Amino acid sequence: MLRWLRSPRKLSVRVHFDERFYRLRYPDVGVAGADPFAHYMSFGWKEGRDPSPSFPTLLYKDKHLGPTPRTNPLAHYAARPEAERQRAVAFSAEEAVAIQARVVRDHFDEAFYRDAARLDAGADALTHYLTVGWREGYEPAPGFSSAAHAGKHRHIAATGLCPFYHFVSTYGLLDHPEPLEAALARGASGGRARVSRPVVLSTIAQEFDRASYLTRYADVRQSGIDPVEHYVDFGWKEGRDPSEWFWTGFYREEQAPHLGDAVNPFYHYLTEGRPAGLLPNPFGCGEWPPLEAPRADEWEAARPAADLAAAEVVVIVPVYKGRAETLRAIHAVLSSRQTTSFALVVVDDCGPEPQLRAALQALAAREFLILVENAENLGFVRSVNRGIAASGGRDVILLNSDAVPSGDWIDRLRAHARANPDAATLTPLSNNATIASYPQANIDNRLALEIGPAEIDACARACNPGRAVEVPTGVGFCFYIRGEALARIGPFDAETFGHGYGEENDFCMRAKQAGYRNLLVQDVFVYHAGGVSFSTAYIDNAPRIERRLSLKHPDYFGAVQRFIAADPGREGRMRLDLYRIARQAGPRAALFVTHERGGGIETHVRDAAARLAGEGVPVVLLRVAGHSTVKVEFAPESRRAVLTCSCDAIHVLRHAASLESFLGWLQPLFVHVHSLVGLEWRATRRLMEILAPLPRRYVTLHDYSPVCHRNDLVTRLGTYCGLPGVETCRGCLAADHDDPDCVDPDERRSAYAAFVAGAEAVFAPSRDIAARIGPLLPGARIALRPHAETLTPRPLPALRRGEVLRVAVVGAIGPHKGVALLHSLGLDARLRDLPIRYAVVGYTSMTDRLSEIGVTETGRYRSPDEAMDLLEAEGADVVLIPSIWPETYCYALSIALAAGLPPLVFDLGAPAERLRARQEGLLLDPALIGRPQEVNDRLLDLPLAELYARRRPYPSLSYGSMLTEYYGLKAEEASPAQPSRGAARRA
Repeated sequence: MLRWLRSPRKLSVRVHFDERFYRLRYPDVGVAGADPFAHYMSFGWKEGRDPSPSFPTLLYKDKHLGPTPRTNPLAHYAARPEAERQRAVAFSAEEAVAIQARVVRDHFDEAFYRDAARLDAGADALTHYLTVGWREGYEPAPGFSSAAHAGKHRHIAATGLCPFYHFVSTYGLLDHPEPLEAALARGASGGRARVSRPVVLSTIAQEFDRASYLTRYADVRQSGIDPVEHYVDFGWKEGRDPSEWFWTGFYREEQAPHLGDAVNPFYHYLTEGRPAGLLPNPFGCGEWPPLEAPRADEWEAARPAADLAAAEVVVIVPVYKGRAETLRAIHAVLSSRQTTSFALVVVDDCGPEPQLRAALQALAAREFLILVENAENLGFVRSVNRGIAASGGRDVILLNSDAVPSGDWIDRLRAHARANPDAATLTPLSNNATIASYPQANIDNRLALEIGPAEIDACARACNPGRAVEVPTGVGFCFYIRGEALARIGPFDAETFGHGYGEENDFCMRAKQAGYRNLLVQDVFVYHAGGVSFSTAYIDNAPRIERRLSLKHPDYFGAVQRFIAADPGREGRMRLDLYRIARQAGPRAALFVTHERGGGIETHVRDAAARLAGEGVPVVLLRVAGHSTVKVEFAPESRRAVLTCSCDAIHVLRHAASLESFLGWLQPLFVHVHSLVGLEWRATRRLMEILAPLPRRYVTLHDYSPVCHRNDLVTRLGTYCGLPGVETCRGCLAADHDDPDCVDPDERRSAYAAFVAGAEAVFAPSRDIAARIGPLLPGARIALRPHAETLTPRPLPALRRGEVLRVAVVGAIGPHKGVALLHSLGLDARLRDLPIRYAVVGYTSMTDRLSEIGVTETGRYRSPDEAMDLLEAEGADVVLIPSIWPETYCYALSIALAAGLPPLVFDLGAPAERLRARQEGLLLDPALIGRPQEVNDRLLDLPLAELYARRRPYPSLSYGSMLTEYYGLKAEEASPAQPSRGAARRA
C-alpha cells in the first residue's frame, strides 16, 4: 500500500490533494481510520467527493470524462498541461446547472414535477428543479427521495449539488445490482413511488380539519391560501397538524423508517397507517364524536323534571338550532339522577329548525320540561333572562344546548353553593371552556381521551371532592347562579351584550364588585361540544364585545391574564390526570421511581418495564423532573399511555398531598426506587416520607447517593474519594460552595439508612457496591441482583494485526466516566506520535477539545446492537472503560463483551468484579488514573493474542420471571403473571 501511494504517478496527483480539507469535509473517513488520499483515489471520487475546495469531482467528470470513466478525475486533471488546469475546473453557475441538466434530463419526470411544484406552462421545469425546486423539497420523479439519498450520502450536503444529480452521476461508478431506471421505478435511495398531488389532496381533504388549521395557524389564515393545499405543499414539512387528533411530528418520528422525508405523513396514515393499527398521536385517540340525538329507547331512562313550585334549582337551556345536540343535552339532564329537586326550562328562541321545535313541544306536552317560546328571535341574552324571570328567584343553572352533564352534577354544584354562601357563580370543568378547560386549560380540547365524558365526570367526583378555586369569571356553557345574587345585581345585561358573549363575564365582575366570589368547581365535568346554537356570534363580534367589556370593567382582561399566569386550577387538573393514570394502570401496576438523566439506570428501567409488561404488570414512572418536582407517566413499554397535561412538574413539597392521594388510588403491586438524584434535599426527604408507608418497596443501589451528595464519589477536582468518613465528606461538601442544597453527610446517611431499612429488599447489581455501601446502611436487607440484559452476542472477531492500536470507549463519557483521562490519553498519544487511535462510540462532555486532538465521537447510539455495529465500523481492537469511580454495573462493559472485544478497566467496582469472574480482559492499576503516559505505554504492551484467546461468548443474564425470581414475590402474589421457570439463568 505504501509503495502504491508513493509511486511517481500517485505523487504527481497528490500535490493537488488537500488532506486537511478532506478530513474536515468528510469526518466519516477519519472515523473509519482510512488514509484520506488513499480513500479518495480508491473510493472517494466514485462517491462524488471533492479532493480540495477548488476541484468539483462530479462536474469535472461529467464535463471532461463522460458518465463512467475508467480514469480517476483528479489523475486526469493532474496529467493535463499546467496551462489548461485552471480553465478545466472553472465552472460558472450557469455551466454547472447545464452539466447537471445534461446528466439527469433523461430521468427527470417533467409532468410529475410540474404538477408537484405547480409551475406555469412557460417555466423551464428542469432548470427550476436544479436551481430552486430541490431545495424547496420537490422531487424530480415519483420513485426518488432526495432526503433519503442525502441521508445515505451525507457528504453531498457540503457540495451544494442536487442530490438527484449526485445519484445519477455516481450510479454507474458504484456497485449497484440493477439498472438505474429499474432503481427509480422501484424507489431509488430508499424512497417509494410518490403519489400525485391531486390524489394526496383528495385523500386527506376527507378528514382534514380546515377550521382547526386556520385557527391554529394565523399565517395561513391571513395568506388566504387553501389550508389543505398549504398542508400538502408546506405544512407537513413544517410539523403542522391537519387536525387535533393527528400529530404530524409524532407520526413522522414513530414511522421514520417507513416514511423517509418524501411521504406526506397524514396521507400515509389514512391509506396505510390506520389499517395497520398505527397510532396518530401518542394516545391513539381521535376527536370527540359529534353528539347524536337520543334513540327512542334511550328516552325510557328520562324522568320529568319537577314543576317550578317544587324546584330548588332551575336548569335553563336556551335553544336556537342543533336538534341532535339539543336533544342529547336535554336527555342528559332528565336521565341523570339527583337528590336536588330541579325544574327544566327550555327557551326556544324562534330558531330555524321546525323538527327541533316539534321535538321540544312534544317533550313539553309529556311534562318533561317547561317550554318558553319566543315569538321572534331575541338572542341568547334575552332568552336567558326570560328563563331567569321564570325561575321565581331560585338558584339557576344556565346550560348550553350543546353541553352534556353526567351523574349527580346538580347535587355537586348545589353542595358547593351551600358550602360557599359568598359564591355568586359556579362553573364546572369541561373539555371546551377556556379557563375551565380540561385536560389543558384555555383551549378547546377536541382530542378525545381514553374514557368518555361520563367517566371523566366520575373520575373528577372521586379525586376532587369539594375542590374549587376562585376565578375572575365563570364560563357560560354551564353556569350556576345563586338566586340571591340575581336579586341583588339583576340579570344579564342584554342592552350591552345583545345576542351573546360577554354577558356572563360582565355578570361575574358585577358579582365580585357586590362582594361575591366566582368559583371553578373541579369535581364536576360537563362535556361541551361547542358552538352549536350561537356558533358565530363571538367570532363575528369579538372586537366589539371585548371593547364593551373593557368599557364596563377596565380590569377584566388584566384579572383574567393574572389568573391564567398563576393557574390556581392546575392542581385540580393534575389530580384528575393522576387519577386517570391510576385508573388506566389497573390494580396490578408497578411504580418505578427514577431520574431522567439517561445512562445505565434508564437502560435498566426500560428493560425491567418491558419484562414486567410481558408479565401483565404495567409500569408507571415517577421521575425526577426538576430541582423540586417530579412527573408521572407510563413507561413506553406499558402501552397504556393517556393524554395528560398537568403531570410534568408536580412540586413535591406543595403537592405532597396529591402525590399521596395518587399512591392511594394506584395501590401499586410494588414500588421500586431506582434513584432520587436531581431532587433538592427537602424534596428528597419529603418524597421518602411519601413513599415510606407503601407496603412493598424495593430499592436498587445504582449509585452512591445514599452516602455521597455527588452520588459518584468523585470530587470537584475529578478524583475518586474512596468513600471516606463523615468528617472528610464535610470538607468535600464545603468545597462545593456553589451548591446551595448540600445537606450534612451524617443527615444524608441517616435518612437514607432509615428509608432503605424499611424496604422489602435492597438490590445490589454487584457484590462490590454491596460491600462498599452496605456497612453504612444498617438494617438494609441487601440482595445481589445483577441487571437482566437483552443483548445478542456477536461472533468473536479475529485479532486484527494493524500498525495502529484502535481503542474504543463506549457510552456517555462525563467526568466520573473518565473524560478528563481520555483527553489526557489522546493528547499524550498525539504529542508522542504513538500508534494509538482513540474513538468514542457514544458521546462525551468534551467533544470540541477531544476533536482537536483527533479523538472522534460517533454520537448517541440507540441500542446495544447499534453500538456493536459502530464498534465494528471503527475496527476497534479493544474497549477501554476509563471510569474513575467504582461503577455499580456498567452496560458499556456488557456491550464490549457481547461484541467480542477485550475490555480494559481499572481495578474498581463492578467492571473489575465482572472481568475477574470471567477471567477476561485486563485490569489496570487505579494508581495509573493520574498517569496517562503510563497507561498509553501499558496499552502498547498489551498481550493482544492472549487477551483474544481468553475471550468467551457472552451469556447475557435473564430472569425466567421478574416477579418471582427478581422481586421474590410468592406465586400467589405474582398471579396472574407468568409462572416461574426456575432460578436466574444464563442464556
